[in-house]
Amino acid sequence: MAEEGTIENHILSVETVLNEYPAVHSRPEGDRLLENGNAIKPKDLTEPAADSWVRMYTSQGRFIGIYTRDSQKQRFIPVKMFL
Repeated sequence: MAEEGTIENHILSVETVLNEYPAVHSRPEGDRLLENGNAIKPKDLTEPAADSWVRMYTSQGRFIGIYTRDSQKQRFIPVKMFL
């Protein structure tokens, strides 16, 4: 593949690999929290989110990472950041 110059055809983006998880977007006021790797409250999201892992995006559509719901504290916390 590398010698043939076709390796790019076999590389998947992180978002493609993780597309089994629902996408969730923050409101503009939540962007800074996400960009600094902080937890975010459901009220700072534009849509309801699942109780499982989600792909978290800023309000501008920038992929931040995988988050999961912390039911005890009623917020989403980062599992893996992709900044």
